[in-house]
Amino acid sequence: MARFERPFEVDEQNLRNRLEEFVDITIADLRSEFLMLPKGRGFIEYIDFRDAYEVLKRVTGAFTTFSPDVVHQAVVENARVFCVVRAILGMTPGEWADVARTELSSDIPQNAARQIDRACRANPLYVQEALDTRSRSVTLARIEALIIIAAKYLTEGAPSVTEGILHRLDKFDTKSGLASIRYAATEEAPYAVLLYENSLIGGVAEQDPTEKGHDFCIPDENTPSVVIEAKVTSDDGTARDKVARIKVLATQRDRHVAAGMRPYDVVACIDGRGFRQRREDMRQMLLELKGKVFTASTLAQLVENTRLREFVSRNVGH
Repeated sequence: MARFERPFEVDEQNLRNRLEEFVDITIADLRSEFLMLPKGRGFIEYIDFRDAYEVLKRVTGAFTTFSPDVVHQAVVENARVFCVVRAILGMTPGEWADVARTELSSDIPQNAARQIDRACRANPLYVQEALDTRSRSVTLARIEALIIIAAKYLTEGAPSVTEGILHRLDKFDTKSGLASIRYAATEEAPYAVLLYENSLIGGVAEQDPTEKGHDFCIPDENTPSVVIEAKVTSDDGTARDKVARIKVLATQRDRHVAAGMRPYDVVACIDGRGFRQRREDMRQMLLELKGKVFTASTLAQLVENTRLREFVSRNVGH
């Protein structure tokens, strides 16, 4: 089978002369991975999520008592209870923070809420250790505020709303407050499994779309040689936003070079059917990144076709 040249293998003039060909080739390399989710660094396996769920169920007396103090006790015992509560709410960390800011005038930026969620996922003793060392007082106050608003909403359930509007808590396990949660936890439905699956869709595996830092910066952010953005999406609107982010990085690179500083590669690792619908964006991305656009199909060629090759260890004398 004939092997096609990829845009990252040719010089800039060749790339411009054959741009449409390379757009076609790159789009053909994309996979429709909309049924696949990246686990991410803070992914919780089901057994760990279930353990946290059982802690919450035990401490609340099978969801008969859901006061902020009781829920906080469960979070101290196992910080992943924080993620279980979020799954019951059906909110992302940022949404939860917004509700707390609105209802309690709390100082909880969305990024702070994401960091708390990530820390609780990674370490079940995160809150206990913070209390023991009397550190992270601001974080602990924010956790307390988030628990207060969660307890309020989950105890009250979904309010009546205008016709044609659906409230986020109008679902079988939260519609009538604690009565709904108890029903879900005691009936035949495997509630811990349902919550775990909801957490996967709602953000436990989700990469934060608003993070401003680079996905990878080699060797470091102060003296980069390669900056890598990794983006996967099945939605063309999201793909547009991700391409815009990549183009911003290319502009930053150009300003860096114009200021007399050392040049570096900006590399995009993309996949998902969303990018297939953005042909013009693909053209611009290939030009802005000088062809350095890789997909899951071509990822094995990443090192040899970027400045990453400068960091490959080689045995002396070989």
